[in-house]
Amino acid sequence: IPIIVAANGPMALKAAGALGDGWISGTKPSPEAFKRDFAQVKTGAEAAGRSLTQFNTNGMIGAVVLKPGEKVNSNRVIDSCGSQVGCVLHLFYELVKETGIEEMVPPGFHGIWEQYCALVDKMETSADKRYLEIHNGHCTFLPETERELMTPEAIREVCMVGEADEIIEQLRQTEAAGLKQITVWPPMATVREVAKDFYEQVISRY
Repeated sequence: IPIIVAANGPMALKAAGALGDGWISGTKPSPEAFKRDFAQVKTGAEAAGRSLTQFNTNGMIGAVVLKPGEKVNSNRVIDSCGSQVGCVLHLFYELVKETGIEEMVPPGFHGIWEQYCALVDKMETSADKRYLEIHNGHCTFLPETERELMTPEAIREVCMVGEADEIIEQLRQTEAAGLKQITVWPPMATVREVAKDFYEQVISRY
């Protein structure tokens, strides 16, 4: 049975290379980010004496095909991918809490990071159970308390958002960098609309 490792952060990426048959990234696989993170996977594989010849790679993303003139942070876009942005925001909060390395916070989150940390500090759950509230909505819906954090920068950090030609070009660039697959993960409320748009305007033309 193939072992596919979902990983972000240096230690987890190295573990994916050392132990896994594939790697799923929870962040948008831009060519630069993919090359940077896959270098950590290769380091782990080399340390374990493993070859990555048959190794699979997958980017788990939000994706929205913009309508002509539509803003990146329109209500429709937030409804279509905000749950994925929130999920990645939760992930990096946990990574920073565990490692103490704030430098790993993605650039697109810099403008909202302090605001999100303050939001977590105000949560009502006890410290030992706070993860339940932090991860509320995990990839399925966006908690209303996080909606104001959905800036254009945060959305673009996590999601492929643009008109069809722009998204196709992003996909071609990441494929050239070595990414083999993507998984588009819309929220439950808009999954049919997002999937239909992505198939008709992107997949059918790729």
